[in-house]
Amino acid sequence: EPLLSLVCWVANGIARLPCSIIPIKQNIPAILVYLLGAMILSRFVFLKPKTKYVLSAVLFTCYLVLLVV
Repeated sequence: EPLLSLVCWVANGIARLPCSIIPIKQNIPAILVYLLGAMILSRFVFLKPKTKYVLSAVLFTCYLVLLVV
């Protein structure tokens, strides 16, 4: 419990700093596509590298389209 209290105290201290909160002005689908792409490119998803790159290119294209719309 003391370690958890320390972590909470540090997190609250960081949250009070100026510019510690970064507002996201993108829509939810664009954020989800971005996170899905990051997950696909991670080393914990066991796909062939070529498949990973094709999937991430498709998701990146969708992400750009969602940013424009």
